[in-house]
Amino acid sequence: MKGIVKTFGDLALSLETEDGWQFYAPYANVDDEVLQYLVLWLRVPVRFNVDWSKYSGENRLGKRYFATDVKLQDVEINLVL
Repeated sequence: MKGIVKTFGDLALSLETEDGWQFYAPYANVDDEVLQYLVLWLRVPVRFNVDWSKYSGENRLGKRYFATDVKLQDVEINLVL
């Protein structure tokens, strides 16, 4: 799946797809490269797999299933320093 980092906290990221589905991504399931970009901006584009057997909370569309193997999506990033 593809989505963006919507929020992050002490234990995990919250990911959201284009159609509004949200997924819970404990930091153990997140590639370090994704975490480095959180310093620069929040809506980091990511790709990930879903573990449909685990969930943490719900949103308006349903259960917030666990995201696994969260990696930076293949995008070109231009930074002006």
